This record gives sequence, structure tokens and C-alpha cells, in this order.
Amino acid sequence: MFCEDDDLHIRYKLGGFEHKESSAHIYHFVSKTSRTTNDYQSIEQQSNINFIKKWGFRGSEHNIVYKKSIKINNPNSQLEQALKPWFNEGQDIVVEVDGNTFTQYDFTLIQQLNDIIKENGEVGSFELSNLKITINSMDEYQDTLIKL
Repeated sequence: MFCEDDDLHIRYKLGGFEHKESSAHIYHFVSKTSRTTNDYQSIEQQSNINFIKKWGFRGSEHNIVYKKSIKINNPNSQLEQALKPWFNEGQDIVVEVDGNTFTQYDFTLIQQLNDIIKENGEVGSFELSNLKITINSMDEYQDTLIKL
């Protein structure tokens, strides 16, 4: 769907393929949908959710996948729905949030969490804004999502 190009480029990068850019030609999947139909926005949104569920990031600098889980104190259905795609129920990294104090900035941090952990993380616990993050392991799993 709408994220197929991004998925393909990540696979190429992880597979060690040389990446070349040309001002005239690029590879591009043709989407199964058309932006002229009324339902393209919901299809595009679901495509992004599926991409995030698979990779755990969107627009990452490092393309790193960790096994992460979320614990929500004082949850509400809207918050649960927004956070669920970003976590895969792994226990290597556990993020604890409070639904009463959760902010848009906290959500931005969750979206960037893989890059933050890659650049600054080490086993242990720390707080970042309203997030309590426990890193039990820095194991990376991105190579398990592609077949070489």
C-alpha cells in the first residue's frame, strides 16, 4: 500500500545493497489504491499503522528494531489505541506512562524512541519527560524482519 516503498528501501539497506540516487529514475511501487477515491485516507492510515507495527518506527535515522512493551497507568482507550502500534510486547525495553500526565511531547519521544535508545541507551532505567524507560537488553531485531 502506501508504505511499500519505505519497507523496500529499509530491506535494501539492511540487506547491504548499494543505494544509488538518480535525478531521473527511481523504483516505485504502484499502490493498490487511488488517491481519487474517498477511502484513501483510511487506507493510508492503516498502511502506516501496519508499517509501525512491523518496524516499530517511522522515519528512523537508524532503522533499528527493539522488542518493546508499554505499561499504561490510568489508561484510556484513545491513548491505548495511539500507543499500541509502537510496541510489540517484547520485554527488552519497557516504557511506563501515566495517562493523566501523558503529553504530545511524550508521544513524539515514543515515535523517536528507537533512535534515542540507539544513540544514548544502555541497560538500566531512566526518565525522559513523563516516560519511565527500562532497558533490559540492547538486542536489535531488524534483521529478523527480512530474508536475505
